[in-house]
Amino acid sequence: VEETQHIVDCGFLQAARDLVMLGKRLPKVQLKPLRRELFWAMSNVAAGNAAQVTAVMELGDDFLQLIVSSARWDQYVVRMEALWLLSNLLLHSDSSQRQKLVMLDGVLPLCEFLADPREAHVQQNILETIDKLLFDPMHGASYKLLVEENMGLDYIANTAVSGKNQQHVEICCRILSTHFDNTEDPDLAPDESNEVERGL
Repeated sequence: VEETQHIVDCGFLQAARDLVMLGKRLPKVQLKPLRRELFWAMSNVAAGNAAQVTAVMELGDDFLQLIVSSARWDQYVVRMEALWLLSNLLLHSDSSQRQKLVMLDGVLPLCEFLADPREAHVQQNILETIDKLLFDPMHGASYKLLVEENMGLDYIANTAVSGKNQQHVEICCRILSTHFDNTEDPDLAPDESNEVERGL
C-alpha cells in the first residue's frame, strides 16, 4: 500500500490518464501495449485503500467511460486489463462510487465476459465483483436486475450445476443461495472464497 501511495503521490494516475486518452490518436500497433500496461498498473492502484480508489475515480467520467468501453470492445489483451481495472474499482469502491460506474454501464462488460472460457482468473474476479455488488445495501436489488438482464445469471446458474472450476462453482453457489435463493443442490453449498489479487 505504501509503494502504491508513493506512485499516486508522484502523479502517476493523471499522467497515465493523459497517455491513455492521448492514445486515441495513436496507431493501433502502438495503442495496444500502451493501454495494456497503463490499465494493468492502474488496476493495482484500484485494489488499494479507499483514498487510492478515490484517486482513480476522480480522473473523470470520460476516463471511467473509456475503461468500460475498453472492457467491452478493445483488443483482447487490453480488454483483460480493462476488466481487471473495472472489477477492482467496483470491488473496492464505496456505494456511491459503485453507482457511478454502474450508471456508465459498468455491469455489462462483466456479464459479457463470463461466457469467455479462456481467462479463469479474470472470471473469478468478476464473480467476486458481482457478489460484492449484490450486497450493496442501497442498490443491490437494482444491480440484481442488471445481472439478470445482461445474462450474468444464466452463466452463474449453469456454472453452479456443471462448472469444471471448483472455485467458480463455489462462488456461483454462494451468489445463488445468498442473492437469488434458487440453489437446488445442498451438496453445492459454497465455502468462503478469497478475492483475486495481483501484485505490482
